[in-house]
Amino acid sequence: MAQSDTLGALPYAQVLPRVQGEVARSLTRQVEDLTKDELKSIIARYLRDHNVKCSLTPDPNRLTEYIYHDVGSYDSEVYLASPATVAASAIEGVLADPRQY
Repeated sequence: MAQSDTLGALPYAQVLPRVQGEVARSLTRQVEDLTKDELKSIIARYLRDHNVKCSLTPDPNRLTEYIYHDVGSYDSEVYLASPATVAASAIEGVLADPRQY
């Protein structure tokens, strides 16, 4: 394996996005069609094949669990909002316009 394929003992914040991106690009099926165990197996295989080392934990099984749980829902949506919009939305329970507050 080439040295460039090895991530080394990087902080988790650097490991997570790379592993997520590489795993997503390698999928031959939609992630929604995978079982929990299939997705964990794909993550674990990537970590093993690319000799991923993370400063968060030396245990590859635990790292697989962390990455799996941080993937989140692929149905979720992300919004960029001002602090005022976030506060108004927290009060309302839905995305809200802060100008009324």
